[in-house]
Order: sequence, then structure tokens, then C-alpha cells
Amino acid sequence: MLHVPGVYAGGSCSSFEWTQTKREVELRVHLPPACDVKSVRCEIGTRRVEATWHLQGEAGGDSAAQLDFSGELHALVNAGDSLWTLEKEGASGPILAVSLRKAVPELWRRLLTSEDEAVEEPALLDGVERKAPRTKEELLRQAKERAKGALDGPSKAVAHVIEEKHGEGTISISEEDLPPIAVLTLRRCSDVEVVLPPSATVVKILVEGCTKLRLAVSGKVLTETLEVYKCTDCAIHVASKLATLQVDACRGLDFFFAKAADFHQLLSAGAYGVSVSIEEGELRCVVDLEEERRLRPHTELSDETDQLITRLIEGALTTELVIRLSNDFPTTEREAAALAPRAKGA
Repeated sequence: MLHVPGVYAGGSCSSFEWTQTKREVELRVHLPPACDVKSVRCEIGTRRVEATWHLQGEAGGDSAAQLDFSGELHALVNAGDSLWTLEKEGASGPILAVSLRKAVPELWRRLLTSEDEAVEEPALLDGVERKAPRTKEELLRQAKERAKGALDGPSKAVAHVIEEKHGEGTISISEEDLPPIAVLTLRRCSDVEVVLPPSATVVKILVEGCTKLRLAVSGKVLTETLEVYKCTDCAIHVASKLATLQVDACRGLDFFFAKAADFHQLLSAGAYGVSVSIEEGELRCVVDLEEERRLRPHTELSDETDQLITRLIEGALTTELVIRLSNDFPTTEREAAALAPRAKGA
């Protein structure tokens, strides 16, 4: 098996362990020797992993044993690019191997939100970091690091947190307020306006647990990524490039873009009444999981595991359900139908 350098420490306990790269988490859960492998189920959501199984001879039903790692993940993952499999380990029992694709490339200091964050940065497990690259991929990565201020360094990105601000008018973030490589995090704020002016630069923006927040983004976001989690009745006005929006477990969000070129896609799970408006072209759409259920009465859609993608397609904002092909490749029904004739002709 080809070894890819850049594996960092995660954590472990009696029943599971995990390691990580900046883009993926590899989780290995030790199942009991008497586990009925045919009964193992694992659901991966954008911010949650849940797995169940039965012991041999047990009947199915609500009494199924639940793995102790089930819970809320530390950060968002791309559910469509994540997968799980079973590995046989002889007398020690089978292994549930879960590969999670991080939505934003970074190192995690914990796997679940119920855990305490590690004080120190995750350690590199496969040797010291080299001063010179050995492959073309690494050369390209280092060039991007130089252009973006070495964003991938394990200890260089610093969180700039604004939290528990309630009814305090407008908070304008100046360039002097921010550390050199800042991750802007807005947490549990309500009835407040936050402004990122054109003079400010951050790595990414994360909004968690906010209500009636107004966010105005005119500054540069280097990863062009905004994550919103468990927020209600918030308005986000964008005047710079935010190509990817990640929305999970939110209600009543409104995104306003001045230009179509600044928006690429909205990935959502458990989203209700989330709108995207683009002033250029007077475009608007509303993403609502309940409406998707109404349109698909014979399909059971989960808040946790089913993901919708909204993009600008042929001049219109279009929302589609993300599905998986037989090889686990994530796509949409429209794209799969377009690929079918090519596959037959191949």
C-alpha cells in the first residue's frame, strides 16, 4: 500500500482510535468478536457519525447496541465523500473503518464536541516535516502556501473568536484586530451585526449557534469557505468571493451576493428556509428540506445524512439531492442521467 506522508495524531480509547491528515480522518472502531457483521450499520452526516450493530443470535429492533463514538463531530465533513467498511481481524473481532473527508483542510484537536480539545497541536506521526518537497504535488502545495501565507501549517492558523455578543450594535473587525492567519469564528451571538471590511483578511469564517446575526463580508477569505452550524434567522451579505457555503442544522438563513462569480455552491444538511440571492441577474432560490420531502414522497430524507447542493446551472440557482453511485462517487440524479449514455457507449 502506498504510504502518503503527513499523518497526524488523533486520539484513542479502549474501543476505537483515530488518526488524521489535514484533509481526512481515519477512524477505526473495534467491534466485539461476537458481532453479527451483517447487522452493522453506519450513517455519516455532515457533522455526525452513528453506527449500530447486533451480536450474533440477537434479534434486530430498537434494542440494538450503539457504538460509543456516535456523536457530534468536531467540525463539518463532506458526507458524500466519506465512507465506511468492515475489516476482519480474526479472534479480536471485526474493525469498523470510517474515512471522513474534512470540509475544510485543517487539523482537529478532538473528534467529538463532547471531548475536551487537546492543549497541544497534533503530532506528526510519520517523521519530521521535510524542508524540500519530493513530488510535484508537494511542490504545488508549497507554492500555494507561499502565496497564501503558509495556511496549511499545523500551528499557524489562529482562531479569532467573537462569542456571546447580544444586542451590541455593530462590531467592525479591523486588520489590526486579527492575528496574521486568522480563522474568524462567531459563536452564540444574537441581535448583532459583524462587519469584515475590505482591508481585513481571514482564512475562513465559522458561524455557530447564532440567532438574528447580520454578517457583512467584504474582506478576503483565503479558502473562500463559510460554515454555518445550528443558526437561526441570520442574514449574510457577501461582497467578496465565498465560493463554498456549508450549512448544517439551520433555519431561516439568507445569503446575499452582489456578483454571481463570488458564489459557486451551497452544501446543506438539515436546512430549512435557507435562501441564496444574487443581485447580478436578480437570482434567488430557497433551500428547504421539508419542501424536498414533499417533492419526493417516496424518499426518506434525513436531516443528518442527506445532503443538498445548490449551484448556478444554466443561468438559474438550482438545488439537487446528492446521491451516490455504485462506486460511492457523489453526484446528482441529473448528472448521473447525463453520464449514463456515455457509460453505455464506452
